[in-house]
Amino acid sequence: MYAHTPRTLVLAGPLDAAGTNSLLDYCRLLYGSGQTRLHIDMAGVTECHRAALDGLQALSTGATGLAVSLAGAHPGQFTALLSTAAPSDAEDLGDSVRALCCAPADPEIAAGTFPGSER
Repeated sequence: MYAHTPRTLVLAGPLDAAGTNSLLDYCRLLYGSGQTRLHIDMAGVTECHRAALDGLQALSTGATGLAVSLAGAHPGQFTALLSTAAPSDAEDLGDSVRALCCAPADPEIAAGTFPGSER
């Protein structure tokens, strides 16, 4: 692992598909370099697109190998997404947003790892 690899990443502005893909790729690189945990502060995110919601859910469930904890997510970041959702998708999207906004602060819980099992 590089000596100056951040343990906390602060996101700001809108989060769309391209930004989310970059974030996922970066997390894979961090994991490949030996980092096991990352905290993402998304309080500065102004809007989350559908791809961002899907990507953040993937991160919070350990899809990249990193134990990722998210903080700062709030329903206002998803207002545009929820307001334009088809009625058939609205309930599931709302549930996903609520789950993300209430994600556990402990990255070990989020990634399903246990103390001592880190790389």
